[in-house]
Amino acid sequence: MADTSALVSKLSSLGLKDSPVEHVAVENNEQWAEALATASGLPSNYVLTKTLVFKPKQPKSEPIAPIVVVIKETTTASSKAIGTELKLKDLRLANEDVLKDVFQTARGSVSPFALGQVPQEHIGNVRVVIDKALLTGDAQIAFHPLNSSQTVFVDSAALKAYIASVEGLQHVVEMDFTAEPAAAP
Repeated sequence: MADTSALVSKLSSLGLKDSPVEHVAVENNEQWAEALATASGLPSNYVLTKTLVFKPKQPKSEPIAPIVVVIKETTTASSKAIGTELKLKDLRLANEDVLKDVFQTARGSVSPFALGQVPQEHIGNVRVVIDKALLTGDAQIAFHPLNSSQTVFVDSAALKAYIASVEGLQHVVEMDFTAEPAAAP
């Protein structure tokens, strides 16, 4: 299990004001919404998120190059549109081994905060795609802090600051998932 206290400390230095909200461990967003419905100490305006990890088709001899996609819970992420934006083909959801070996986390606990756990030999190959809709508005953004039995609420500035603080991370793209995908050349 990841060290959530170190993460919460780092997030506090970036603007996190409240402690993580404790709740039952959840495996999906429906369970997450239910768990938060009975929790106390929540901000009045927040949005749930999904963090997906894709892996492009590539030769086994190449280093793994995962794509971390951070979107609103209600957003649909098209792997084809993401691939077009990043100029990559045949994106597939990464398997549990990638989550464990590269991000040192498990399904259900994946969030952008797992980027801070990626070993230096892998971080330069990681690409991050953030839903522009998360970065607008005044709603707090809900994430699991490496543990599906906790939720932290951050604003968009703190999210951007955290991602910018990940040493060695070079590929970050803000993407409008509501826009029509561009036609293939």
